[in-house]
This record gives sequence, C-alpha cells and structure tokens, in this order.
Amino acid sequence: MKNQLAYAVLIKFGRKKIIYDWEDEREHYQLNNWMLKLYLSKNPNFEHSPFTIPSFEVELILEDLEAFEYAIYEDMSYDAPEDCFDDYERGKFMDEDSEFLDHAKQAISEGCAVFYSSVGCDG
Repeated sequence: MKNQLAYAVLIKFGRKKIIYDWEDEREHYQLNNWMLKLYLSKNPNFEHSPFTIPSFEVELILEDLEAFEYAIYEDMSYDAPEDCFDDYERGKFMDEDSEFLDHAKQAISEGCAVFYSSVGCDG
C-alpha cells in the first residue's frame, strides 16, 4: 500500500500542508477502506476493478470526520476487516486516528479544506 496521508489546503492561498501522515502505518487497511467507501459515495459514477484498490483523494468535511469518529469509537465493523488479518487488534490505530481527527478538525476551523489521499501529495 502507498503512503496514506491527510493534508490541508488553505483555501485563500491554495498551499498544501500535510496535517497527518500514516507513513509508518501502511497496514492500516481499515482506514483506507473506510475512506474509499466515502470516496465512492461522493463519486457514484467512478468505475474501478473490484480486484484492485484505486488511488484516490477525497475531501473531508466536518460531517465526514464525525462519521469517521463514530466508526473508530462505536462501529465494531471498522475493526473487523473482511479478510481478518491475524495480527490486527481492536483499537490498534485508535490513537493515530484520534490524533488525525484533532488535526483535521483544527484545520477546518482555520478555514482549510482537508483531504485524505491514498497516494500522498506534492507539497
């Protein structure tokens, strides 16, 4: 899996600033799957092979962050991947995901647009 990261764009100036990078957490498939489902819900005409995970970016609004927060704290299916990795533990990424949420909410409160990218970004 490629780098997973979130970045903020100050709308007025259009500059990108990475607000969270899961570089060392490349096995965080639950995050990528959740964000992919969000991307597909926002882009219903996007077509991809069911056998590959496409590279994508999705803008995250406050409601998306709240839904993600619910998923990591309340929704048991978030921690139960379909292919059940042997080494996966409930809450393994909860601290990282929580830290990301704090950074993303702060960026939005400062007037930035926030994006999740499955491929990284050019800063």
